[in-house]
Amino acid sequence: MYKVAITKNSTGETRLCEYDFEWEGLDNGADYIWTDGNYSCDCNRAIFFAEANDEDIEHANDLPCGETRYSIPYIELMDGTKIDLTDR
Repeated sequence: MYKVAITKNSTGETRLCEYDFEWEGLDNGADYIWTDGNYSCDCNRAIFFAEANDEDIEHANDLPCGETRYSIPYIELMDGTKIDLTDR
């Protein structure tokens, strides 16, 4: 398990979302799902952002696809190590 920092770009608020899969490392492409894969889309990131604060995700489901509303600045491993994703 690891945590994903998700920033709502319009407010600058960042929340940590727990992700229940093991971090495989950048060399193994573990960042792909967050940077170019399905979770790089605002519609999915809005859901994770809402869940990180135990908010209702109904409003998040209505967000159109795009890649400008939310960003993933880093991944935080369970030992506290942060993996920077700002340039990916």
